[in-house]
Amino acid sequence: MRQRSKGLGSAPFGGCQKMAMEEAALPRAIRDAALAELERDDLDLYAVDELQGRIARLEAEIVRVRRAIEKKQGVRSAAESLFSFGKA
Repeated sequence: MRQRSKGLGSAPFGGCQKMAMEEAALPRAIRDAALAELERDDLDLYAVDELQGRIARLEAEIVRVRRAIEKKQGVRSAAESLFSFGKA
């Protein structure tokens, strides 16, 4: 029997800070491998409720990523306005 990959189901989003720090230290190619693994996963092996749960986790991840983007854009805008102060 084929074993399913852990993918997004292995740990809840927003897990412990230590895990986030460890992930940030990994090279980007290794971190991106998790998404590539999800794309290769055989969805025929999952039940409908498992697929619905997977969608919910992916949607939660999308919200988390969008918040990170908004935060970065806000910091950038603040920095740009700080450094453009007094320029005409």
